[in-house]
Amino acid sequence: MDNREKQIFEMMRRNRRRERVRNLLHKSKLIWILDPYPYETHKIMPRTIIENYKREKIRQTYSWHNISRLQNEKAYKAGLAGIVTAPILASFAISKPLFVSFNFPIQMAFIFLSGILFVLAGIIYSKRVPYFVKAFMEGEENKKYRAAPIREIHSSIFYEFLKLGRTFEITPQNLHELKNNQMAYETAGILLMQGGSCYKVGFDAVGQAIIERFIYKLSNNKNFKVFEEYKRDDGEVGLRERSGPSTTYPAGDVYTRHLSIEKVCDHYVTGLTPERVASDHSENDIVIKFYDPYIQTPDQIDKNSKIEPYTHGLNLLLREEYLDTIVEELSYWQSWQRPLSRLLSLWLYRLSLLSFSIFLLYQASVVWDALKI
Repeated sequence: MDNREKQIFEMMRRNRRRERVRNLLHKSKLIWILDPYPYETHKIMPRTIIENYKREKIRQTYSWHNISRLQNEKAYKAGLAGIVTAPILASFAISKPLFVSFNFPIQMAFIFLSGILFVLAGIIYSKRVPYFVKAFMEGEENKKYRAAPIREIHSSIFYEFLKLGRTFEITPQNLHELKNNQMAYETAGILLMQGGSCYKVGFDAVGQAIIERFIYKLSNNKNFKVFEEYKRDDGEVGLRERSGPSTTYPAGDVYTRHLSIEKVCDHYVTGLTPERVASDHSENDIVIKFYDPYIQTPDQIDKNSKIEPYTHGLNLLLREEYLDTIVEELSYWQSWQRPLSRLLSLWLYRLSLLSFSIFLLYQASVVWDALKI
């Protein structure tokens, strides 16, 4: 086999490997369950309606929202009584007190096991369930949470946005992706030639998509408009109402964006040339802009390890009257986080229900035997 044939063979093997990975990501139910993002982030090809239905059904089953419902289901709590009664009966069977002839019924072991599994699942749930899921799903906690001033939970909300941020290292292999931004391209090239490191920090395509959906969820529920800057036919900058979240995003290893949010009435276009605003606006309407960030060095990243450097104006969305929608949407973001804890907690609940079902079968067999006598 000559070198050309070896190259062709190697290329075919890489293509087959990529195809296997694509099929795994596309069809694997385990990948669907473990995906921590609320929206699909690695879709390789369009799904059919049936595939989307199956995927969403499985993901909803393994979500924190569903596990929260199991925590309050009476059928799962039924085994709790066995934690008290089973040891008492077992102590009678072991000590065999006078005038009592007693054999420990095997079915009590299953109701005891059911109660123990429920308690273990509850401990994992209480320790690992994300903050906003618990606040949204639990009645008393939810009321208390909503009654709290929003300034007291700023840090929790900002932290959820911070987790959507990404840090991408610029290397000679992906430097070409910066060619559309001449200044960033030249700056990164100089730093790399000098043997230094440089990065871009901000929201990737996934983070941008999630934030856009969050903003439009608020917009629809609270009746304010979302505007964007655009270049008019005369070459000047104007403002127009956005049609909705973006549906396509550029591909690439270093695609990052910073977010700017500003009130329409405070935007410089509205102040200087109000005729360039394409439609009517109110005091609550906002302008959002995702823009390409500057190049950062490792020292700058260490100093700016918080949300403010790549968001501006997020406080405009954190209003008391928006709190119910914010909590609901952030609980949706968090509903698939901590996948291993989700799996363990759900299966403990299921095993608890299984143990209780075996207990009921034993009890039914006892009743049946009694009826036959």
